[in-house]
Parts: sequence; C-alpha cells; structure tokens
Amino acid sequence: MKVSYNWLKEFIPIEPYTPAQVAEILLSIGMEVEEMTSPASVPDTVISARIKTITKHPNADKLTVCSVTDGTTDYQIVCGAKNINPGDKVPLALPGSKLPNGMEIKTAAIRGVESGGMLCSSKELALDNDHSGILILPGDTVLGKTLNELMELDDVIFDVAVYPNRPDCLSIMGIAREIAAKLGLNLKLPEIYNPRKPESDLVGVEIADSELCGRYIASYLTDIQVVESPLKIKSRLINHGLRPINNVVDITNYVLLELGHPLHAFDMEKLEGRRITVRKAAENEEVLALNNNKYKLSPDMLVIADAKNPQAIAGVIGAQGSGVVSTTKNMVLESAVFKPQSVRNTAKMLNISTDASYRFERGSSWEACELSAKRALFLLLQNTKGTFVSINDTFKNEPVPRKIILRTKRLNKVLGVQVDKTEICGILLKLHLQVEPHDDDLNVTIPAHRLDLTEEIDLIEEVARMKGYDSIPATAISARIPDYAMEEPLLGVENKIRNYMSGQGFSEAVNYSFYKNHLQLAMPEGNEIIEIANPLSKDVQFLRPSLLPALLGNVEHNLNNQLKNIKLYELGKVFRKNGLEIKESNYLGIIVTGDILPTVWKAKSVESDYYFISGIVQNLLSEELNLPG
Repeated sequence: MKVSYNWLKEFIPIEPYTPAQVAEILLSIGMEVEEMTSPASVPDTVISARIKTITKHPNADKLTVCSVTDGTTDYQIVCGAKNINPGDKVPLALPGSKLPNGMEIKTAAIRGVESGGMLCSSKELALDNDHSGILILPGDTVLGKTLNELMELDDVIFDVAVYPNRPDCLSIMGIAREIAAKLGLNLKLPEIYNPRKPESDLVGVEIADSELCGRYIASYLTDIQVVESPLKIKSRLINHGLRPINNVVDITNYVLLELGHPLHAFDMEKLEGRRITVRKAAENEEVLALNNNKYKLSPDMLVIADAKNPQAIAGVIGAQGSGVVSTTKNMVLESAVFKPQSVRNTAKMLNISTDASYRFERGSSWEACELSAKRALFLLLQNTKGTFVSINDTFKNEPVPRKIILRTKRLNKVLGVQVDKTEICGILLKLHLQVEPHDDDLNVTIPAHRLDLTEEIDLIEEVARMKGYDSIPATAISARIPDYAMEEPLLGVENKIRNYMSGQGFSEAVNYSFYKNHLQLAMPEGNEIIEIANPLSKDVQFLRPSLLPALLGNVEHNLNNQLKNIKLYELGKVFRKNGLEIKESNYLGIIVTGDILPTVWKAKSVESDYYFISGIVQNLLSEELNLPG
C-alpha cells in the first residue's frame, strides 16, 4: 500500500515527525515500510507560467515563438508543440534547469530566435509517458509557483506492507488512524456531502442475492461535466501509481486511495430501464470489460446488471458499455458491500486482479461504504459542476456490532506484564473501540471497519501492539524438561538406515509426498490413488503411491547435468487406498546408476547392477537391523 506523507498530514498533525520517524512508528505497530521514495526529481527552477501570445517563427514553419509570464517577468520561448493557446498555463523550465531525463536547459538561439527556457511535457518531467504536447495546468493555477509545490512532488511515498487481515489499513485514512492511535493524535475526517432524502428513488435498485451483496448505495447526479481532473487529484493518483482518466473516474480512484473502499461510476443513459439489479450471472453470459477483454461468466458469479445485461462484474471490474466518458451528462455512483469469498472466487476464475478486487477480497465494511459514497459526492459536486438528484441506499439487514468480553486478568497473564485497567481502556478507545467496564472485565464493541477483531486474544494483541512490544519484558521459560522421553522405535530404525546408507556412499533424497499426474505407475489390483483436496498445482494432485517416480526424477535431473554416477536413497511415506481404507506406510527406496567405484590407477571402474543393490539390502537387514536377509 503506497501512502503519501503529505496526504497523511490532512488526517493527522504529523508535521513534528520526519518521514523516517513515521516509518519507525509504523514498524513499532506491526506495519513494515518496505520502501520510501520521492515521486519525482523536478528542480525548483520549473515554475508555472501563462502564455500571453503565440506568433509564427520567422525562420521555421513548424516552430512558434511564445511570450510567457510568471506573473512578474516575461520570457520568450521557442516551441514546437501544437496543443497550446494564449491564456494556457504551462510548466516553464528556466535556464539552468536539469530535467529528470537529463536534459539541461540553457538560453540558446533556435533558428535565429533566442529562447530563454522551455515549455515542458509531462513525459519530460517524468510524470507519465505522455509526450503528445505541453502539459496544460489547470486554469486556477497560481503563477510563479514551483511545480514541486503545485503537484506535491516534494513528498515521500511509503510502501507499507499490510497484512491480509487488515483491509482497514489499505487506505490513507486507515494508516493515519493507526498512527493517531499510537501517538494519541486526533483523526480529522475528510469533508463529505450529506445528501437529503429524496421524495422518490429515481434509480431503482434490487439486490437479488443479499448473501453476496449486503448493501448497495446508488447516487444519481445530473448535468455533470466530464473533463480533466484538478492538478491535485491527478498528481496524487500519479504519485500512487494510478493513471488519470477523467474527473469522474479519477475521483472514484482518489476516494479508493483515501478511504480504501472501491467505487464505480455508470453512465445513467446507458443503463436499460434506468434500473440496477445485483444478481448472479446467467449461464454463458458475457461482459466486455473496461480492460477490453471479454469474459464468459458462470452462474455462481455476481454481476451488476441493468434491465437487460450485466454492466459490471461485482467487486472486480466494470463493463465498457456503461462507463463514464467525455459525453456523459448523467451518472450513477455505486458504493456497495460484497461478500469477500464471492469476489475472490470470481477474480480467480476469470484471472482478473484490480485495485477493487484486491480490497473486496479482504473485506469491506458497512461504514466505509456510506462514508466513501458521501466523500465521492462531495468531490464530484465540487469538480463536475453537476447536480445531486437522489440516493438509493438498499440493504436487507443492518449488521449488529460485534461485542467481545476482555478479561484484564487474562490479558496480564498472556502478556506477562501488569497493565492497568485504565490504560487498557485508553488504548482501546484510541483505536475507536467502545468500552464498557464491568468489574474486572471490559465489554468491548468492535467498529465495523475492524473485521479482524473477532476474539478476546485479538484485543490482547491490540493492547500489546499499541503499548509497544518492546515494553513487554522477555522472560525465560520455566517449564521443566521431563525425566523420561517417549520411545520412538521407528526413529531408531530410520537413524540406523541413514547411518548405514551414508557409510555405503549413498546420498539421501528428500522429495514431496505429492504425485505427478504424468508419471503413471502400475498399482496393485484393488488399490486407488488418493486425490488431494487442495493441491498446490495441477501437476501434483495426488498423494504418492510409491517412492520410485520422484527418485527417477532425481536421477533424470542429475543425468541432465552430466552427473552419471548416482547412488540415492529415500526414507518416506507412501499412500494407498483400498475401498474406504487409506493406508499410510513407511518405505525405503534405493536407486543406483553408473559406476559404483571410479577408475583408479590400480583398478578399473565397477558398474552398478542388481547384485550390488541386493547385497546392500541383505547387509542392511542382517547386519544393521538384525533381520533375516
């Protein structure tokens, strides 16, 4: 999860802490910062400027001469781009600038006309790969400001490793909430739009499968203008590895990064019947997705459909036909809660991985669904000049908050340190948990976003994490080793076999107990191969009925690497099934190829044969194990 240091400042007052200190704080609460990077290396000599006039170059048909100003000083710039007009605000690299691509800007005469700088494209500034023309800055850009200031390039991006059970930390606010709890800071929520309750729902919503979709919020906006996003939104998306598209799509991605809950926007006019149904796909139903791939769906997959066709694969990706484009005037904003297993299975079966599926697979919360919808509405109304019409919040049952009893005595016993009840309450309250003391116990109500807190031990871990693992003293284990040890007859036999085989010049092979499908073995009559319920791959779907296939594979590998004299043995289990009975047995496998003894000056080499292995086995049984040969 990429997290901007500057963005964190909008949620918590961390100015007194350097980025390096913030990384240490995150590590102390169990979140490792794998990498810290700066978005770009644009020099402060690249500033915002406005084009005053554009005239034709006297000595070159493809060049123009631009008069630009930074608000106080005018500059003459020779330029070859065709996408600029008088009044545009653009990035100006002054003489002495060294751009990220290594280009050094100097005052120079270009075809007889002096140029005192260069107007830059976004590719030349290493913001993206667009080299089609000069980067046009928003109309409200302040002149004379450095591009670092305008685009927050003077920032640090943390790459934070977030555990799969902590989907609440897959956002800027989630990380800020953790830091605030550790440092005792107040968390500031972003501005939202609280929609009024309409007289009627102008967008019909039906949840046909409430088990797979717990809540669906559809917000309807009209008269929107789909244009480029403001510089702040575009730059933050770029800094976090996302490509800006238009203000509507960018705002859904912006809120995804900010609050961690995926959103999707539909063009209202492209929805048949002006209605949304959350249902399972029909047999062989197809969706042409936003990534230009067509996917054939199965009946166990959840889709978002209009009156006729699916318009999104729920929680994974939208359909191309209903996406928001430059001509869109009326839109529907989706915010929903999907069952993680459903999204995970669908994404796996279709081999799709998106930012939305990554989060929905780990779990989404009731509260984040509503907060994200209201946050996106605020930004959409601010940046699209649209009008809010209605909101349809559809659900069957509102979830009841989980309650867990935390025993303070149990906590102190597990941690091995005495933590005062008042301190425990303080830590839990900082984590936004509700606490009601009851004698020595605490009745703790879990907020919707903490999907990982399900048992008492989880709360104990939270107290330890926020108190600081380093504050818990290390104590030696006081358990006494028993005076006796359980006898393991088989272990003694295995040790004798290993000692003997090693003494005879054999190397031990250790192979997986899985059976490769393409290695066919003759099984004893009436026996069956045992299939694994959750195989690691399609190549190893069965438990091995013999040691031989893997040992043959070991020999093949060595022969392919020009090692011809091979003596291997393996001690391991094999598995066979006869009717309902499954038998697990211990076997010794021996395999030899090539020469037993190498050629020396006094004797020729000795080739391996049946009698060599027969002698090895007979000596092992009679001499080492005292068994009849």
